[in-house]
Amino acid sequence: LLLITAAVGVAGYLGFLVFTTSNPKAPVKVKAQIPAPLIFSEKQDEIILKEGTKAELSAEMRRKIQKPFPRDNVIYIPIIKDEATKETSVNLSDLLKISGLNMPFDLVGALGGGYMFGLFSRNERYPFLILKVKLYENAFAGMIRWENKMASDLSGIWPIKTLNATDVFKAKLVDNHDLRQLEDADGNLVLVYSFLNRDTVAITTNEEAMREIFKRFTFR
Repeated sequence: LLLITAAVGVAGYLGFLVFTTSNPKAPVKVKAQIPAPLIFSEKQDEIILKEGTKAELSAEMRRKIQKPFPRDNVIYIPIIKDEATKETSVNLSDLLKISGLNMPFDLVGALGGGYMFGLFSRNERYPFLILKVKLYENAFAGMIRWENKMASDLSGIWPIKTLNATDVFKAKLVDNHDLRQLEDADGNLVLVYSFLNRDTVAITTNEEAMREIFKRFTFR
């Protein structure tokens, strides 16, 4: 009986070794460390990029814009790159390459690296991009230089209109904040941007979205 019991135990152990060797556990994919949002958001809804292309980012962003989020909510949209063994948070340098944003060289050099992609939900979902700044004077001059390409650049990832060469940004004061606005020939707002302070600049497609960004940035 002792010999039979020992033989059964050895056979079971050998069977276990064969099973675990032939059926190895799949490696656990490391999740991305997602940066904290730059303003308060009610929701978070990641974009996971498999290919890391502009077309993929544009398609995913447009899907988010079509989703029925609650009214007056800000939705934080981290951009994540899905790799073989891990997920990584897309940094600003990689985001500029993926999105094809053709920013002037001095503007890129003046940015601090932190950013926030998101949506403001009201009657529609309005996309916004908040960028951290390390050199205010260079960033301000760079934004002015980028104005003639900003709409065409952002139209690759946001659903905004293609404009005529005669359409230009104009200064506007809203709630004691200096804004730069771009309108089409019919007076419809296409883009608006503003420096929230010397360290941060925000770009969006709607004035109410910009007001909400200002409010949340002030009381963050």
